[in-house]
Order: sequence, then C-alpha cells, then structure tokens
Amino acid sequence: MLAFAGPACHVWRMATVAVVIPAYNPDETWLRSALESVICQTFVDWEAVVVDDGSSASLTWCGDLDERISVVRQANLGLSGARNRGLRETTAPFVAFLDADDEWLPAKLELQVRVLEEDVDRVMCSTDFEHIDASGTRIGPGYTGHNRTYVDLLTGCGIVPSTVMVRRTALSPDPPNNCLIR
Repeated sequence: MLAFAGPACHVWRMATVAVVIPAYNPDETWLRSALESVICQTFVDWEAVVVDDGSSASLTWCGDLDERISVVRQANLGLSGARNRGLRETTAPFVAFLDADDEWLPAKLELQVRVLEEDVDRVMCSTDFEHIDASGTRIGPGYTGHNRTYVDLLTGCGIVPSTVMVRRTALSPDPPNNCLIR
C-alpha cells in the first residue's frame, strides 16, 4: 500500500547545462574557486559533476558545496577519460567543460546558453579568456592574436576547453567513441 502526502510535490527535471570538471590531485584552493565560479553563475539551471580521476585525496567535499554538484570517482584515465565519464554521468542538453584550476566569470553560462538557443544550427560556442595568477590578478590576454582564420583554428590548439559549451547532440551518443579521445 502506498500513501501520498498532501500538496507537497517534488518535480525533477533535467538541468539545461551540464558542467563537467575533471580533477586529478587538484590544488584544493583552485578547485574550490572553480566550483564557486559555477555556483555564482547568473544562469542557475545547471548540474555539475566533478570527476575524480584517481586522486590520492578524497574530493567528496565538493558535493557539499551545492546540491547541484556531484562527485564520481574512477581509476586514472586522463583528462579525456574523465571528461567522457562526466558526459555519461550528466543529462543536460548543453555541456560546458571547466578545468579544476580555471574560473568562470559570472555570466559565462547565461551568455553561452543564449547564443546556442538563438540558432539551433549552432552546436558549439567558446569564449575568450584571460590568464590570471594565484591571487586572481590579470597577467595577460587569452586568445589575442590567435585563431584569426578557420585554418588557424584547425592547425593550432585553438580552443581552451574551459571556454567551451556544446550541444550534447553534437557528441556521439556512445562515449568514449565521441570526439574526446585520450
């Protein structure tokens, strides 16, 4: 027999953005800053997974920072293996990648979701970035002078993963057979 309580109703829905954060023995201060930069986003409809890629110390504390953050642990498979695991662990239609030693500005997700929602044919977008030191002081520009043409993008290491948001449908439905290769 089942009993149902009155007006209280829980509705579970899929988040709009999945944030995938690979971590292997990360500096705790930097990882905490990365996670805080996600928590402080102006766009709040996200889920995040920290993929502990065989770290020597536990990273379970990450999940205590916000209920939208989960932590999964695996044997060390490298960055791509951890990102693939993060893809399997999340369901949101948009995927954003964040390295454990990077931070986002507060409107990053909001702006990228808007760009992708404006045109269904857009499958990926990326942002510019800045180099900062451990205290958060800007020490240099990101892409300045890079990727002036499509050929530059294809022949260089032109996109920093932490700047990317991609439609899940643009990735293979069967990781690890997608574009993230170790």
